[in-house]
Amino acid sequence: MSFFVPSSVGWPVQQRTALIVALFITLALLGIAHLVLFPVYETNDDVGIRLILEGRFVVGAEPSGYAYFINLVLGQVLAALYRGFPAAHWYDLAEHGAVALAATTVFYCGIRRMRTWADATFLLLAAAIFLATFNAIQFTIVATLCTMVGMSAVLLAQQTALEPREAWAVTTAGTVLIVIGALFRLEASLLGLAVVTFIVATNRVRRPLLKPLRPKLLVVPLAGVGLAGAAWTFHWLTLAQSPAWQEFFTFNLLRAQLSELFLARLDREILAQAYAAAGWSIAEHDLLTNWLFI
Repeated sequence: MSFFVPSSVGWPVQQRTALIVALFITLALLGIAHLVLFPVYETNDDVGIRLILEGRFVVGAEPSGYAYFINLVLGQVLAALYRGFPAAHWYDLAEHGAVALAATTVFYCGIRRMRTWADATFLLLAAAIFLATFNAIQFTIVATLCTMVGMSAVLLAQQTALEPREAWAVTTAGTVLIVIGALFRLEASLLGLAVVTFIVATNRVRRPLLKPLRPKLLVVPLAGVGLAGAAWTFHWLTLAQSPAWQEFFTFNLLRAQLSELFLARLDREILAQAYAAAGWSIAEHDLLTNWLFI
């Protein structure tokens, strides 16, 4: 790179420059998404989660961390922040902050490894993806994206000749992203893990991977996975003690089958009979399908 930040105590100048450029690109994308475009939630699931965390889902409620999809630990932290500082948009800050960390990690690693026009094209594609995510945020997308970027960063630190300090930093950033992804939505995080695993496995057929260069660094992501596992164990054990939550899980499973999965396959006469038996009108079903997801 032909432009550098003045050197001082700390990282070598190329690394510091790459980090500053990565931060600049991330902030620029955030600015475009919020000042030029019109930011929205991709689905109304996020609206419901945010209202629960804020204590505004029903009249007279208090901020609650029991937001169903996200982990209870993350929910309780956000609910506590809403109780202490209700004017701030903590859920939005958490989602956009997670994506910003993922974007900065991708741009930093991409800039450090950029050698060809193909590498530059990858960065442009990444910028388009992150801009779209900033503009239409959604917790499942956040979880999947963070996990995929985190896994890729951990693998990069293992498979490339990064300097030790830089390798630790990249591994730590990747681990934090993996944990964040798991806390936002476990299923989506596992999906991201499966996608990265598939890519690595298929790539290995064409070009075998090197041996891990820094096996000691694997302690960091393993600790992160353990932390995420502990958080979800706490989540499940806590909810398992509540019969009301168990009833809600049953309801939500049946609701998803009714409103999202099977209705398009049913004959109109069968639908009419089902509506009559339930005492529903088409409008009431549309409310359940298009508004009340949580």
